[in-house]
Amino acid sequence: MRNEPIEVTASRSLARQTRSWKPEASLTLNAFVVAKQNKENLMQSKRSRILMVAVSLLFVLSLLAASLPYPAQAAVSTADTGNFTAYAKNGKIYINLSGVSGKHSYLAKVRDAHQQKAGNWKNLGQFKINRKSTVSTSYNIPKALRNTIYLNVCLKDRTYDKLTCRMVVNPNGRY
Repeated sequence: MRNEPIEVTASRSLARQTRSWKPEASLTLNAFVVAKQNKENLMQSKRSRILMVAVSLLFVLSLLAASLPYPAQAAVSTADTGNFTAYAKNGKIYINLSGVSGKHSYLAKVRDAHQQKAGNWKNLGQFKINRKSTVSTSYNIPKALRNTIYLNVCLKDRTYDKLTCRMVVNPNGRY
């Protein structure tokens, strides 16, 4: 588009037909185009400001999430597994399970949380739970994992073939 102003005026015959012509009604096309471009630029700048604020908030949230330590005790609550908590203390892994709907049989397993390959699970033990009852049990941390800081503790529901895992911090682990 050219930057030279092009003046457009309504003809008198057209003005008589529409009865809306006034001498000051002439308008330059360039002013109209500039006004339209300014409006578009304003909308783009608003969008870019909103986008910048959103990106900044995501960055701050990611920094906050990264600065939070892993929880020493983790819990999950679902209809099938009830409330499952696990934590490590004094060379033992403590497991609490309650609120299960129906009879279930569980196998407790543990492995290094940073283990990327499948396998290397150490069986801790097994237990059964009845409907609306509570089980609190503890197991010794296996010798191979005593110096591991982050552990995955999992309950394998043998009744419904469901695996539920929680990451716990071993306070006796070494870097």
